[in-house]
Amino acid sequence: MGDFEEYTILTNSPWIFGSSRLFHILIGENLPEDSLFYQAALLQQKSHNIHSYYEDLTDIPKRKIFCPREIWSKYVNKPEDFLCEENSVKAVQFVNEMITDALRHVEDSLEFSSKIKDPSVFRFHALPRVLSMTSAASCYNNIQVFRKDMRENPDVRAKLLEQTRSMEDVYNIFYDISCTMQSKVDKDDPHAREIKSRLESIKKKCKESGTLNHI
Repeated sequence: MGDFEEYTILTNSPWIFGSSRLFHILIGENLPEDSLFYQAALLQQKSHNIHSYYEDLTDIPKRKIFCPREIWSKYVNKPEDFLCEENSVKAVQFVNEMITDALRHVEDSLEFSSKIKDPSVFRFHALPRVLSMTSAASCYNNIQVFRKDMRENPDVRAKLLEQTRSMEDVYNIFYDISCTMQSKVDKDDPHAREIKSRLESIKKKCKESGTLNHI
């Protein structure tokens, strides 16, 4: 798991750090604490890994999956087994566990976005966080993760970009997505209690912002 966390940070944090420092130099944009950079990177890359599982496992000539052995080995003998119909329940439980892990980075990712003041820079950084949460919601409790590519289509991305103009928008989107995910939780899933707790924490942070337009 430690190797997985390190891989995730090394894959995604350089562009977040680099672009933020460029914006700081060029226009004096705020630089959030380093720990928040890492949390934003972890959320984004873990979400990306999950929605790419089908593509990764069916890649030719070499299959790959970006997930620690101590998680996938709870469910199958090898990652490719998730593609088999008879392992559908285990595959879904595996995905749910990975998403539950990814959600622990959401609150700090929201904090990261809230530190950015320039509107254009804010949208540049906020959209990937919104896409990550949207992706987690579409993959949660969904066997289609191992049946097709789950990446958002361009129309969905364009719509989210249009909706993401302020931190208020981000809090409202995250709150609504958390509610949607809660409605999908299977009480028999091994991680049902944990993900419910995490979703409640995300909703609480969004409520505490005082910006929700329907609460």
